[in-house]
Amino acid sequence: MDRSCERGARVFSTMCREIGVLALASLSGLVGAPGPTAASPVPKLDDLDAEACYTHQQVPPLGIVEEQSQRFVDVDEQGRVLVDAVPAFGAAWEAGETAFTAFLWDGLNSQPLVPDGFFQTAGLAMNERGEVLLLATDIPGAGTISDLRAPDWTHAVIWKDGEVVASIPAPGGTIFEWGQINAHGHAMLSTPPLASGIDWRPRTYLWREGVVTALGEGYALEFNDADHIAGYSYEHPAFLRWREGERQVLAADCPSETFRPGGATASQSSRADRSDLRM
Repeated sequence: MDRSCERGARVFSTMCREIGVLALASLSGLVGAPGPTAASPVPKLDDLDAEACYTHQQVPPLGIVEEQSQRFVDVDEQGRVLVDAVPAFGAAWEAGETAFTAFLWDGLNSQPLVPDGFFQTAGLAMNERGEVLLLATDIPGAGTISDLRAPDWTHAVIWKDGEVVASIPAPGGTIFEWGQINAHGHAMLSTPPLASGIDWRPRTYLWREGVVTALGEGYALEFNDADHIAGYSYEHPAFLRWREGERQVLAADCPSETFRPGGATASQSSRADRSDLRM
């Protein structure tokens, strides 16, 4: 093993062959090396040299006013990172002087993803077609519908190469909180479980080829390329599966009351609570 690699690994308290968060310099070209092309596809992790040395690169400040933190969302096969810039919760945010903003960072440059007509955005997911699923709102500051210190996400937006593929409004009187996009560019979206409001129960929707289908009560957790959705029902309570528009309640061997996605947690906590459901 190259000793310089070994010394660098010790700094990060990890072995040289391990991949750090937002690292993959050799894999994705995040430190100036050319990215993968059709002639040189991205290698699979199993094909990588176990002795290869990977380089850690930190996402720099993204440039919003009173930037408090950043929130990692997703990374694609080209090494582009979808990340949210989170403002400090204070007067500047409430006055509209700063905003939640999703960025696409390629290792050199960061691009804010704020389509025309919107003021705040947050990333949800990317697919390998280059499409990015965002939450969006034209309202500054904290929201009033959710009991969380977060914007009222009135829309979901599918963005690609600087253009809006779709702008999907949340059903009247509610907001979106969570969603995913699959390899075909179809999106699933869920409203949050709210402590108060018109209807506290979460609901899930499927957007496909310009058409929004309401799938009924339940909080979506996972979404695959066959447009199957796994989620959780607060009414039963139990796990759910939607396939071809049919909603199926799944039997469980243990009390499903032990699992509570969403609720009083932030959207990113809901993501962390997702169960590994196989469809």
